Amino acid sequence: TNNDDSVIIECGVKQGSTLAILAKEFPKRKIIGLDTFSGFPHFCEIDAPSKSRKVRLQKRLHGAKTKDDCIRTLKQNGVYEQCQLIEGDILKTVPGWCRKHPCDVNFLHIDTDLYEPAKVAVEYFWPLLIEWGVVFFHDWESKRFPGIKKVVDELTTDTDKYNKSYLFILGLLFRPSICLKLPPRRETRGGSISTASQAMLLESEKHTFHENKGKKCLYKTWKVR
Repeated sequence: TNNDDSVIIECGVKQGSTLAILAKEFPKRKIIGLDTFSGFPHFCEIDAPSKSRKVRLQKRLHGAKTKDDCIRTLKQNGVYEQCQLIEGDILKTVPGWCRKHPCDVNFLHIDTDLYEPAKVAVEYFWPLLIEWGVVFFHDWESKRFPGIKKVVDELTTDTDKYNKSYLFILGLLFRPSICLKLPPRRETRGGSISTASQAMLLESEKHTFHENKGKKCLYKTWKVR
């Protein structure tokens, strides 16, 4: 949208590749990245439906430090000053940040892998999301991270909380999903929009960015049909 005062939020940053891409694509916006930068602080039963999955997740508890790698990535792409990194457990940092910074959110990228941080991100940032704002869920329908699909399912079925004020979009790449927050009446010049509508993402352009170790990589931007 044209609301230049709204910010972009990413929950689940790790080494900062997506954060750098968002900053390069939206150079006039402030980018906020929230992560422990040290693996998972915890997980719940929803994330570990089997014993083998629980073992795998336990190995990622309090993992390798990635904040230095993230900072390096942002600096190599020339976007470090545009980004603000918030370190800590998202279950605590998101509520705290929202209380202190009640600003408009334009785009929310959720890449937490786990149910509870994704759920908290939706609950706290959705009220701040502007009309036509975007929530992008990474790993939707991933068998490795069932908690993400559960969060999306709850968003699209909890009519009391979210009032179906969204347009649900299915993606092709890595099975992501996107929710667009619609105006209250959900109308356009051409008529009303069905909140149950589904669309597909089409590849648009390829771009280059630098990973934290200096390697050049390609990424793609997408347009909605």
